[in-house]
Amino acid sequence: MSKKTNRNQRPVKGNSPKLHIVDNFEPKAPSRPKATLEAKTAAQKSYISSLHHSKITFGIGPAGVGKTYVAARVASHMLLNKEIHKIYLTRPAVEAGRPIGFLKGTMEEKMAPYIAAYGAGFNDGLGQGHFEYLMRTEQIEIVPLNFMQGRSFDEPSMVLFDEAQNSTVDEMKMFLTRIGEGARYCIDGDPLQCMLPSHVKSGLIDGHDKISYLDTVQSVTFTRDDIVRHGLVRLILDAYDDTESDIVIKDSKIEPALPGFIVNG
Repeated sequence: MSKKTNRNQRPVKGNSPKLHIVDNFEPKAPSRPKATLEAKTAAQKSYISSLHHSKITFGIGPAGVGKTYVAARVASHMLLNKEIHKIYLTRPAVEAGRPIGFLKGTMEEKMAPYIAAYGAGFNDGLGQGHFEYLMRTEQIEIVPLNFMQGRSFDEPSMVLFDEAQNSTVDEMKMFLTRIGEGARYCIDGDPLQCMLPSHVKSGLIDGHDKISYLDTVQSVTFTRDDIVRHGLVRLILDAYDDTESDIVIKDSKIEPALPGFIVNG
């Protein structure tokens, strides 16, 4: 029975025994995006427009309104259309009041579970195989927030900052000052789900209040009327609603708005 030769191997000529050298290459999975992204609410429509046209976009509102999903779909579209060359993902290294260090593994392995929120958006926008290929080749790269000091995002890229309400003021300042000529930022979060100690101000609120007046910065405020996840999510949020919401945003410029309302200045 003849032995099969891997077509990616090439024989080495000479008198020595036959050896095969395997070419080191990364197979590229074709992109298979789902149907074109369509806004499900007026707020999502404003959010999509801002992501395409603004240097920095704040997406502020409750869980279930599509902040991360829409951001991943828009970034996927830009990458496939060569409007950007790379996508960066980051998130504060604190979750549910626990430091990320309690997880085992490398920093990227620690971050991976927290980036999973973008998975559905990238799978729909790129196709699962192409998404995994772009992760392996680092065209989509995870950048832990606390490892970002000293670098800048200069190439055409989209930087997605998820759960930004859990960043500190210093972390948000550091993140904002990393932006370069070619980069766009999407910063999303829900001030009412901040896991920072009560005496620590959220970087999301502080950063928004300090730079939202700039012409190249847009802020889209989502409300519970914009929830597109299971209808039970809104009922759960209503059940948990209490006076804490007033404490969180009473000193901020972030105000409840009509669906799709864009704040600029």
